[in-house]
Amino acid sequence: MTALSNRTEIEAVLAERARLLARRPDVVSAVPMATLLAFATGNERYAIDVTYVYRLEHCARITPLPGAAQQFTGIVNVHGQIVPLIDLGILIGTPPCAEPTFAIILGGARAEIGIVVQALIEMREIPRDTLAASTPAPRPIVRHITADGIAVIDGAALIADPRLTHEENVR
Repeated sequence: MTALSNRTEIEAVLAERARLLARRPDVVSAVPMATLLAFATGNERYAIDVTYVYRLEHCARITPLPGAAQQFTGIVNVHGQIVPLIDLGILIGTPPCAEPTFAIILGGARAEIGIVVQALIEMREIPRDTLAASTPAPRPIVRHITADGIAVIDGAALIADPRLTHEENVR
């Protein structure tokens, strides 16, 4: 009789837990959030809004670009599309990426440009309105600095940066 009663009690507890998990939240946050991909390169920590991230690639084979501007580390083939890779540190005047391990490929409908990075750190969410806060940018294309010192890169500004076009960088 105790085994049956324990089984009934267990089923009742599980049913109650399922009911609680299935209910709608009482309060839905009205604060729009931005999801950021945090990464490290050149002893600095950065993040970029994932809406600009086309894909992540392991840097297995980077083809050098002789004669290209210093910020270009080379090109990589991403499923048949040739994508230029840049060193964010060189572009904005911080230490360069010593050991490229990953490439963060940026773009919308297609890959447009990649950033070489040493490590992918984490995905994090922050209130979107903090990214729009008017704080003086310490470097070009830096949109925001988080409380823990991560520089949030403006993805749209980076993709559109004239220093990353062929015409601006022919020697």
